Parts: sequence; C-alpha cells; structure tokens
Amino acid sequence: MEYYRKRIEKLRNLYPEKGFFFFHDIARTYLTGFSSSEDHDGILIVTPKNAYFFIDARYIQAAKSQIPSAKVILIESYKDTYLSIVEYFKTDGVEEVLIDGNRISYTLLKTVKKALRGIKLKVKPDILRSLRAIKDESEIALISKAVDISELAFNKTLEIIKPGISEADLANELEYQMRKFGGLGPGFDSIVLFGPRTSLPHGVPQKDIKCRDKEIILIDFGVNYEHYTSDITRTFFLGEPTLHMKEVYLTVLRANQRVLDKVKTNMTLRSVDQIARKEIEKSGYGDRFIHSLGHGIGLEIHETPFLSSKMKRGRLQVGMTFTDEPGIYLENEFGVRIEDDIYLSSSGPVHLTSGLKREIKIL
Repeated sequence: MEYYRKRIEKLRNLYPEKGFFFFHDIARTYLTGFSSSEDHDGILIVTPKNAYFFIDARYIQAAKSQIPSAKVILIESYKDTYLSIVEYFKTDGVEEVLIDGNRISYTLLKTVKKALRGIKLKVKPDILRSLRAIKDESEIALISKAVDISELAFNKTLEIIKPGISEADLANELEYQMRKFGGLGPGFDSIVLFGPRTSLPHGVPQKDIKCRDKEIILIDFGVNYEHYTSDITRTFFLGEPTLHMKEVYLTVLRANQRVLDKVKTNMTLRSVDQIARKEIEKSGYGDRFIHSLGHGIGLEIHETPFLSSKMKRGRLQVGMTFTDEPGIYLENEFGVRIEDDIYLSSSGPVHLTSGLKREIKIL
C-alpha cells in the first residue's frame, strides 16, 4: 500500500506548504484506497506533515483496516468536525488550504469557509487531475484486471445471444457475468443495442427491443474492479452482414488500428483524434463520426486525457491510459463503434484489450 503514501507525497510536492481538504469519494479513494458510499461520508485533509481521515462509526472498522496513508479519526457529526478541522491545520502550520472546486456545493463551501476562519481558503478545480492522469503500476494492474474480467464476461454473454432476446435482458446477463467473474459490477450503465438503434452512440437498452436474425449488435461496457474501470465497445453480427455493413465496419476498424499504430508520447491530444478522423473522412463518412476519439479511464469512466479535435492544449504522456473509439453512425440504418483501452508505456502503446478480437464477428 506504499503507493498511497507516494501519491500524497506527490501532491505535497506539487503544491508545497499547502493544506488540502477533500470530501468527495474519488479523491479519497485515490489518496487512501478507501471508498465509502457517498461523497460526504468521510473527510480527508492533508498537511505538509500529516494526513487525517475523519469518518463516522459506520465505516470506522473498515477505514482503520484499509487506510495506510492517513490517521483515521472517528467522528460523531460531520458538521462539528468541520469546525474542529481548523485546529489540525493550525497545529501543522498550514496557512493556506486548497479545496477541490469541481464537486463542492455552494452550501458546503460556505460551511467550510466559516469553519476555516483564520486560514486562507482557495478553491482550485482539478487539484488531482495531473496526478491521476499518470497511472502508477498498481493502477495499471487494476485496469488490466478489469479488462480481463470484461473479456470473460463478454465471451460468456455471447453464448446466450439468439433471436428473441431483448436488449435489456442481454445487458442484465452481461452485468451478472461481470460480478460472477470477480468485478464489483459495471463501471457504467452498459449499452446493448440492436439493429437501427446501434446508430445511437449512447442508447439505453430496452426490454421491448428484441434481437432478430441477421441483426447488427453493439455492446459498450466496462467492469468496475476495485474501483477502476475498463471501457470497451464491440460491434458484431447475428447472421451474415450486408456488404454495406462490412464496408462501414472495416472503415471503423482501420481508424481504430491507425491510432494503435501511430499513437506515441508527446502527441497533442487533438492530433490523436485526427488520426482516426482522417481515416474515416477518406471513406466519405467524416460527418458521421460525431464524437471525440477517446478519453482517459481510471477511477472515473471519463477523465484526463480527452482525445478531441476541440482540445487546443495537452499532450500524451507516459503513464496515461485512454480509449480509442472511432465510430460511424448512420441514422435509422445502423452504427459501428470499436473501442479499445490503451496504456502508454515508456516503450510505446500497450493494447490492453487485445484479447477481445476486432475482426468482423458473425455469431
């Protein structure tokens, strides 16, 4: 568990002599390894000298056994704790406290400002963004495990696909298999779509939409494993696809593979998106690739980096983990998306989802 202490030390080095106030679950999980059910169930503060984790009786036993990087303190009232936290900062000589502005409500910010009178409080969005964007070995191992479970769950779910099964039932089966093979569950709401509905990039599985023979199927899913997630999309066919479907599929596959072949450290985020976009434009479907190429994955399903043509700044760095998901969506006809997870190592890109084949698949 030494990596949690290292993350806190990196945070201190990034903002020397500052104190930090975290109340939301993503930050607490990243810095301590402990996750509770709600953002407000637990407070983590970090000073140049110490780290303190305040938690109520529901979680105290688990927190004490799971947190190596902070002193765990039992509390009775979060409201009263806000008022007492100021003394911890003062004792450790903190003059300025940074609070993550992305997930704090106006009401809570007022409460914290009142509690920390006498200490300068600065709201700073994305305090942990640059640290979380670069994954350490433990994080890569967890994401890789999520991918492994994804492969097992997906392949098992394929066995039950036949005419008559509904989108919703197939999604439920997939999520059951995720848990059966060791995942905490889905990393996000699974997308399972049949036929013309595959042209909906974020369609919601329906109970009354049944699979038919000679159907195109799109499944976008991810497994939550120890709070880290995979994110994978596969498009395939129940019965022989039309020549048009094959053409579109192979166009998307070429775009996906181009990224795997060309992506490297220090590329601009915008230029990575352009690799796939230009390939799709060459085939005449440029206006049908209607979303960005990809995004970072980790504790959240969408996090830094964001591979988009709209990104004016930002470059890929060693340690980043992100998706490669070009797509073509033909309204009222069908859609194709192929999504893979990539880790950028010091020796180049690592195709984490290589176990889930991308060639045209016919069931």
